[in-house]
Amino acid sequence: MAADDPNDKPDPAQAFQSRLTKMNGDAMALASQLFDENFRLREDKRELNKSLKEAQAKIPADDHTILSPAKAQEYEAYKVIGKPQEIQDRLDAHATLETQLAEMKQKDVLREVADLHGYKLSVLLDRDKAAGGLKVEIKDDAKGVKTAFVKDGDKEAPITEFAQQHWADYLPSLKVETATQPRAGNGFDPKPKVATAPTVAELKAQKLRSGQYY
Repeated sequence: MAADDPNDKPDPAQAFQSRLTKMNGDAMALASQLFDENFRLREDKRELNKSLKEAQAKIPADDHTILSPAKAQEYEAYKVIGKPQEIQDRLDAHATLETQLAEMKQKDVLREVADLHGYKLSVLLDRDKAAGGLKVEIKDDAKGVKTAFVKDGDKEAPITEFAQQHWADYLPSLKVETATQPRAGNGFDPKPKVATAPTVAELKAQKLRSGQYY
């Protein structure tokens, strides 16, 4: 038997005649059956149209987003906090404050280091900025002397050694200069003399030497 051609369209007249033949030529019975089938099809179509309209009503517009119940609950919680831009502004401000606080803490640590080792704070701050932030810890060294240690890779070293290794060119400006006091015996008098008025005896001696005393 040859397969049916999918492009062939059914012949309504032939289909009607075939159904009538099956019902022994009873046209009334066939008409009643066709009416019942048509009625059911119309009801099915009505239900399908109703379901289609309900489904279309639930489809969001192009500028809307569908959220799951859990996501919708999260969204409602965010709405209580504020609008997205307000939340972002707060986050940015918080990040700025954290950065400023970290810089202040680092400056306090470096100020203590400068006082401890006789460094100029301004130069030390400059070297800290160039290094991207020094990791400094102040503690006692092996001899029990309070010392600033700098994290250098996976090791740590006293800041004096770290400076010698990494800041050799900056050492002259890093160290605080101390004024040299003149000492006795080297041509300088540590206590300058204060000019005082001559006594009566000194005045008489001066006149006698000049021949003006009479």
